[in-house]
Amino acid sequence: MSGPPPQPGTAPSLSPVETRQIIDYAADGIFVADAQGRYVDANAAGLAMLGYTLEELRTLTVADVAHPDSFRTSPPRYEQLAAGEAISVRRQLVRKDGTLITTEITGRSLPSGHIVGIVRDLSHSERVAETLHLHERLVASSPDLISVVDASFTYRLVNDAYVVAHATSSALIVGRTVAELLGREVFEQHVKPCLDRALCGELVTYESWFDFKGLGRRFCAVQYTPYRDGTGEILGVAVNVRDTTKLLQAHLERKKALEQHQALTRELEARVHERTEQLQLVNDELAVLARTLEGKVTERTAELLAAAEQRRDLEAQLLHAQKMEAVGRLVAGVAHDFNNLLTGILANACLLQTELNEQPTLRPLADEIVDVAERAAALTARLLAFGRREPAAPSRFDLVDLVHGFRSMVGRLIGEDIAFVTDLHGPLVIEADPRQIEQVILNLAVNARDAMPQGGELRLSARAIHAPADGASPSGRYVELVMADTGEGMSAEVVTQIFEPFFTTKPPGQGTGLGLSTVRNIVTDCRGVIGVETRPDHGTVFRILLPQVDGPIPEALATAAAREPVRRTRGSILVVDDDPTVRKVIERLLLSLGYNVVATGDPLDAIALVDAHQAHFDLLLTDIVLPNLSGQELIKRVRSVHPDVRVLVMTGYGGDAFSEQDFNGIQVLGKPFRLDTLANAVEAALH
Repeated sequence: MSGPPPQPGTAPSLSPVETRQIIDYAADGIFVADAQGRYVDANAAGLAMLGYTLEELRTLTVADVAHPDSFRTSPPRYEQLAAGEAISVRRQLVRKDGTLITTEITGRSLPSGHIVGIVRDLSHSERVAETLHLHERLVASSPDLISVVDASFTYRLVNDAYVVAHATSSALIVGRTVAELLGREVFEQHVKPCLDRALCGELVTYESWFDFKGLGRRFCAVQYTPYRDGTGEILGVAVNVRDTTKLLQAHLERKKALEQHQALTRELEARVHERTEQLQLVNDELAVLARTLEGKVTERTAELLAAAEQRRDLEAQLLHAQKMEAVGRLVAGVAHDFNNLLTGILANACLLQTELNEQPTLRPLADEIVDVAERAAALTARLLAFGRREPAAPSRFDLVDLVHGFRSMVGRLIGEDIAFVTDLHGPLVIEADPRQIEQVILNLAVNARDAMPQGGELRLSARAIHAPADGASPSGRYVELVMADTGEGMSAEVVTQIFEPFFTTKPPGQGTGLGLSTVRNIVTDCRGVIGVETRPDHGTVFRILLPQVDGPIPEALATAAAREPVRRTRGSILVVDDDPTVRKVIERLLLSLGYNVVATGDPLDAIALVDAHQAHFDLLLTDIVLPNLSGQELIKRVRSVHPDVRVLVMTGYGGDAFSEQDFNGIQVLGKPFRLDTLANAVEAALH
């Protein structure tokens, strides 16, 4: 049966099914409980909220689903409900799975005595609010200057850093336009173009200097980011300004340090170049001097031969002896001054090597200076040996060990385009000065290198032989040393002159003409002989015979590659040298070794220091040739006051003019010398 038709002018009533559907459609949970708080009914949203079925829920009370703490702090207000009042409480409920949800409950009693409660889940709203609050705290505490500007260029949000930078308050910024805060000119020229681009959807970034009232002048990175609503429409621009002044300063400091490093490198390169040019000038001057002397000697020889041809041989020998003496004296004087110059260069370069040990880009420059200085010292030694002013120090050694010890030096000397091959059959014990034998091999290697400008092969071989007697040497056991190259060779005319002093086939300024004459003198002093086999375009072979000896070798041959380490020590040293450069560098070397040093260029000042008892010195380090007073006399005067003082003498003159016998066993140190050489000599003199 159908019900009565609706009366005109009234809305039709809802059926119970429709009413239930409306309740189930509600987003909030709707619960019905009896007067004792036991659940009777709930809509679909309420069941989903707690995770129970309706049958499970009817076995529970309001107290069963409420969190105990929440229930204790806010117990049910049944009396108010019974009085017909509506109540509203915030309470945490426990879902079936044990998780908590925060809810807002509105309750009222029904005429039947039942209680209806409408429950709204606030958990999601709280999480959203907490997230928003977190974002606000992050923005507020960010060190970056953050602001939000709407499409009308009006501030909507600024953080604390932005307020501090502009020395104002957020109340005086939010709601104002950018032009009002920054000024119309700054806004139009710098800010508005970036805002316009961002409002069109572009991400705008740049870096620049800014003047802030609260911060001063700062270098910042700026980013304009468009922000949108849920539909994607651009509502305004978020501006982030990051202070990068310290990063810029650090970058500039690194750049400055790099520029200083590069400037230092250029300065060192310039100094090395300058020193190299100076050494080249000295070498050129020596070459000119050699040619001048050769011309004068040749002219004088021609005059003597013309005056007495019948006594040619005798006078030629006498002239040769006089020439050697004159050249020896002149060379000794030049070598003395040159050795003083080299002392300053070599010693300072050794100190520079120590200082640059951890700078791989600069240390090779210092090594090159040392190498050039030692090559110049070798040239001086060659001049002194030619003039008979470099004393030989014969010792017994194995020639094979000597060659192995400085083989790499020969390789570097001749260059990579020349193959250096050795064929040694030892042991080959001889008695000679190892330095002079090294000089013989080096001089022959230099000649071979110059004869092979396009490269080739240099072969050094040595063996023991038994040679019969001839006009140049007696029969006996010899060490045969052979140096063979594949170079240009020499004509018979050139061969007759190669051992003459100052004879050279090189262009002017490129050779002294002393190399082979020095080789012959050294070989002759060792009671040996030298011969040459050559012809044009077929290379050259130098063959040297040196007497072989028996017996043990006193000690291993010391070479430049086996230097003792420099030891630091203590002591007081008086340095006397009239050359200010040498005096200064010796003082610097000794100070670096830990000694106390007093240096003077006048021996009379040194005596005054000792006589006045101004200082007590453990060691007197003095040059031999001094103004006003000789080195020998200075030593006597000092020892008359302090007989126990130790003495070490040094000289730029080579030769046997000065020896340890001249100074009663006092060691004579030749210039130039390295830091380790000086250190070892001083330590030996002190101990």
